[in-house]
Amino acid sequence: MRRLIPLLASIFALAALALIVARSVERGTSHDEHQFLVPGLLTFREGLLPYRDYPLFHVPYQILLHGALGVWSGQTLLSARLLAAGAAWLTVVLL
Repeated sequence: MRRLIPLLASIFALAALALIVARSVERGTSHDEHQFLVPGLLTFREGLLPYRDYPLFHVPYQILLHGALGVWSGQTLLSARLLAAGAAWLTVVLL
């Protein structure tokens, strides 16, 4: 019984990860998605700073992660969605 509980928890965590990533990657582009991605790209590609060079209405550290991952990977939308899926998975696992 002691080995069964960690095994079931691991299976649940992996199944949740697979479902969350599949759902995140397969959905269409939202009309608001650019609001989260463009500020990060402006910061990392153009050297512009939020609040000084352009208005920002979202979480400031999130745009830095999106921009860094987008520049590093070359796939801005995919990296942002995988970051969101990872955060959602971590929330599910912690709960």
